[in-house]
Order: sequence, then C-alpha cells, then structure tokens
Amino acid sequence: MPSLYIDGAWITGSDDATAEVINPYDGSVVREVDQATGKDVGRAVIAARALVERLTAGLSPAETEGFWRTNGERFYGVRVGESGAGKGRVPSPPQREDT
Repeated sequence: MPSLYIDGAWITGSDDATAEVINPYDGSVVREVDQATGKDVGRAVIAARALVERLTAGLSPAETEGFWRTNGERFYGVRVGESGAGKGRVPSPPQREDT
C-alpha cells in the first residue's frame, strides 16, 4: 500500500523498502510504511518547487509577499513573519481512501 505523498499522489518508495511503525505503549506493529529514498526526496523537492512557481507565477515581489502572508499558514503551519518559525502544525496530506 503506497504511503508516500509526493506531487499530489500516494506512491510507494522507489526501492520498495519499508519500515514498521511501532506503538510505543505496547510494542505492537501499527503499520508498515514505505521508506523514502534520496530519489523520492528529490522528486518531492522538485514537485514542491514547481508548485511554488505555479502559485507565484506572474506576481510582483510585493504580490508574492502578500500571497505568502495570506497563505503561509496553510502551506507551512506557521504565519509568515511570526517569530519562532517551526512553531505550529505541519499540514497533513489528504487522507487516503482506505483509511
């Protein structure tokens, strides 16, 4: 079952390696998930850069700043200009239909 969300789709890792997610309370296996390789991470970075370029294409620097001030929390879980970047939640990918 694919468990990497890259470029708008659930995919399996490029080398089919998996890892078990362990429940820390009782040591039971919760789920087996795909492990991302460097190739998978590279694909995700390229997709993210392409998305940013599409979202800000044709905007002036001031409009781009306004876009991120308005939408930064949606994408990064933290308001642009807020001190302590990283505080806040990281947005989750859409739920898979099987969950």
